[in-house]
Amino acid sequence: MSFDFETELATERVRRVRELSNARLLFIDASNSLKVAASHGLIVLCYAHWEGYYNFCTRVYVRYINSLGVRILDINPALLACEIDPFLDSLRSKDFKVQHRPKFARDVYSKVETRKLLGNLKLLSAASNLDFERLKLCAATLDLDLSDLLRHENFIKHELVKWRHQVAHGDVPELDEVDFLDHTSKTENLLLLLKTVFEDRLLSYESSVSEAHNAGLEV
Repeated sequence: MSFDFETELATERVRRVRELSNARLLFIDASNSLKVAASHGLIVLCYAHWEGYYNFCTRVYVRYINSLGVRILDINPALLACEIDPFLDSLRSKDFKVQHRPKFARDVYSKVETRKLLGNLKLLSAASNLDFERLKLCAATLDLDLSDLLRHENFIKHELVKWRHQVAHGDVPELDEVDFLDHTSKTENLLLLLKTVFEDRLLSYESSVSEAHNAGLEV
């Protein structure tokens, strides 16, 4: 029995947007002596919610996939990368010999019937630096359509991630109040886009599984 992923994604996004909105108000009302500290807090919080919401969405995604009880191979073979990752690590070992290849093949093939993702889920996560390259890498495994996020690549790379790095290293980005307010608005929009991207993918899984069951097929 699957769960209501749409409500979970929407509720979490609203919570994060509300916190960003409150932080924006604190920044606007901050005295001149506290303005720099408030602006730094706003920058860090924007990135935190970008990365945090992405990771939340991936956890919902995995829980939903696992709730379907169908073969991962039949809905998104790329996800099996999480399950075979430990075997791939063995290839890098200096102790891996030619005689180990048959066992390696059997181990990998044993994952064909996998119906729950329990392996290295870090392959799907932000890895503490969700720049656009990391996002694309994860999306390839999750089979997400990032078309609507492409036009925001420069914002993610040169503002969301870069400004966070600057603040983390004690630098002071040369920005005015309008820049900060625009920054939070763009971040809120990104959270909405992320929700839609994950939602669309999970809805497509739901549709394909329902069609297979209605046709009397095993998936």
